[in-house]
Formats: sequence, structure tokens, C-alpha cells
Amino acid sequence: MEEILQSLPDPMKLDQSVWFILVLVLVLLVILNKSLFKPIVAILAEREEKIKEGIQIKASSLKTVEESQEAYQRRLTEARKNAYQKRVEILKESQASFDVLMSQTREEASGSMKQAVADIDKQVTSAQTALEREVVDLSEKMIHTLLNQKPSS
Repeated sequence: MEEILQSLPDPMKLDQSVWFILVLVLVLLVILNKSLFKPIVAILAEREEKIKEGIQIKASSLKTVEESQEAYQRRLTEARKNAYQKRVEILKESQASFDVLMSQTREEASGSMKQAVADIDKQVTSAQTALEREVVDLSEKMIHTLLNQKPSS
């Protein structure tokens, strides 16, 4: 058995096969590096660059959206302010028109009342005059009737 053991190569001894395996591993490493690892690393680098660009585009888009939203809010606030001012102006104008119309109506009503009072005064005066004539006529008739005299008219 001793002979068999001695015929076997010493594991600690470096022979030509070790060097051949080492050369094969190095050649395989170079081939894999050029054909597999470098393209994968390039694809991963390109992907990482696209992700960074996407993040930058997202950030700039978000900034643009926020600026647009702020501008929209400013315009909306300004439009509401203008609408409120116009509403106040319209209310003031309508109140002024209402006041003018009311004063004109009051003046017309006052004129109509004065005219009506003047007409009523004329009617009262003419009624009083007519009543006085009737009273005079009736009193003459009564006097004539009481005295059995004929009326002169």
C-alpha cells in the first residue's frame, strides 16, 4: 500500500496541471469579463443614468406643476377680488339708482299730492259757493213759503 501511496502525486506539489488550470481560469475570466461582465455593468450603468434622469425630470416637472398651481391660485385670487369689487360697485350703482328713483318718485308724488290738494281746495271752494247759493235759494224759498209769497226769480 505504501507503494500505491507513493505512486500518487503529492497534493502539496505543484505540477503542470495546476498551471494549466490556472491559465484556463484566467482565460475564462478574461472572456467572461469582455463578453458578460462589462456589458452587464454597462447596461446597469445606463439604467442607473436613466433612473437619475427620470428623477431629475420628475423633480423639474413637479417644480413646474407647483409653479403653475401657484400662478393659477394667484390668478384665481385676483379674479375673485376683481369680481367682489365689481359686485360692490354694481351694488353701489344700484343703490344710487334706487335713491335717485326714490327721490324722483317722492318729488312726483309730492307734486301730485300738491296738485290733488289744490284740486280738492278748488272743489271745496266751489262746493262751498254752490252750497251758499243753495242755502240762499232755500232760505228765500222758505221765506216765501212761510209768507206765502211767490218767489221773485
